[in-house]
Amino acid sequence: MSAKAQQQKPLVLGIGNAVMGDDGVGLRVVEELESEDVSDIAHTERVGVDGFRVLARLRNHDQAILVDAISGLETGEVYVLTPDKLREENLGHSLHDLSVEHVLRMGNTIYEDEFPSDIYLVGIGISSASFGEEISEDVSNAVQTAVDVIVDILVSNGLDAETYDTTISDGGE
Repeated sequence: MSAKAQQQKPLVLGIGNAVMGDDGVGLRVVEELESEDVSDIAHTERVGVDGFRVLARLRNHDQAILVDAISGLETGEVYVLTPDKLREENLGHSLHDLSVEHVLRMGNTIYEDEFPSDIYLVGIGISSASFGEEISEDVSNAVQTAVDVIVDILVSNGLDAETYDTTISDGGE
């Protein structure tokens, strides 16, 4: 990692579409983080659905956390993949126009030592992404859990992989 990257605070990127219901949950989580003022320990940004923008924003950060909706999980579940697990998995999860796997591969190829070595994915299970700004109750209930997990990652400068390579909660309970 370059000296410039090592000086950067961790980056938390909220991914999603604010007008597609539950798909906007990544943006909502980052909005909540900003309201809790984590600016002393992290940079936060809402990047929408452009995988290429995600790729560019990751540059020059040592650690990053991607927050996004994930279909295929129980609605309201919060799931965290640590950096090691992200490198191992073939997720098939899409950053809307690029898969997570492609973003990581491209970033490591293009930016080399300017690309984060530690990237976490915090995913929240959704049932549908239909037109509208409201997110479902189960997904809304999971927002604070996702915020708490992200703050844990930031404060501890990482997480124990065995603790967090798993589903954290079911927002529907």
